[in-house]
Amino acid sequence: MKNMADINQVNKLNMFVDSGTGFTASRRYSRAETYPMHRHEYFEIEIILSGSGIQNLNGETYELKRGTFYFLTNTDFHELHITEPLLNYNISFNMLSAPPEFMEKTLYTSQRVFTPQPNEFHRLCLLAELLENSCSDRLNEPDYTHMLLLCLLGRISMILENSSKNSPPALSATVQQIILYLHANFRNDPSTDEIAEYAQLSKNYLSNLFKKETGIPLVKYISNLKISYAKKLLTVTDMPIGEICFESGYGSIPNFMKSFKLNTGYAPMQYRKNFKEI
Repeated sequence: MKNMADINQVNKLNMFVDSGTGFTASRRYSRAETYPMHRHEYFEIEIILSGSGIQNLNGETYELKRGTFYFLTNTDFHELHITEPLLNYNISFNMLSAPPEFMEKTLYTSQRVFTPQPNEFHRLCLLAELLENSCSDRLNEPDYTHMLLLCLLGRISMILENSSKNSPPALSATVQQIILYLHANFRNDPSTDEIAEYAQLSKNYLSNLFKKETGIPLVKYISNLKISYAKKLLTVTDMPIGEICFESGYGSIPNFMKSFKLNTGYAPMQYRKNFKEI
């Protein structure tokens, strides 16, 4: 059974994003063992060079092997069962380091694990190696290193686009930035006033624009993010309901209980009993 102590222990071992550049890249070796369920505060791309194992990602199971890569957002939970030591490129970055087009694709797709064509995988490995070398060389210009990151994310964007049967609707740059802001800040329970100030729009224009382009009212979109995050915490951790309430961005337990039941049809404890991963 996993608990927050396990998750915190794993997070202490995680590579942290460089505060100066907003990203980092390295080659990582992982021993053949189980890494408990956890998440990251940043976005992460793992390109598998060798080894094998199984990954539980947001309740879905995927095979880890050479030729695959996966990416994680800051709300994804994953658990690794490595059967043969893994060697992989790890690229970790924050939202500000990535172009909006890439962020839009990652936020709209539920697919997280990909097996590109061999020649495409080879290109990703070459770019990852260049990025790793540039990150480790302090003499390199930050702009050059960031350019390599953008090239890598650009290649991945092409893979995501080619693998998606239904492309997401085009969004304006303004709404893209609002969505990125919401995903980064929904646990702080941002008000419409705060979001409007961030976007430099009036509240009415903001609400109308967001609903027009996404088809979802702004307040409902925020609620969906909170509920989705709470569902993950209920099923992959042993956190008390009260902690999950505040961790998910709710100001009071009664409001959380009411909203959760309204959105899922279950009380939080009942949802945990029915869907908790063993």
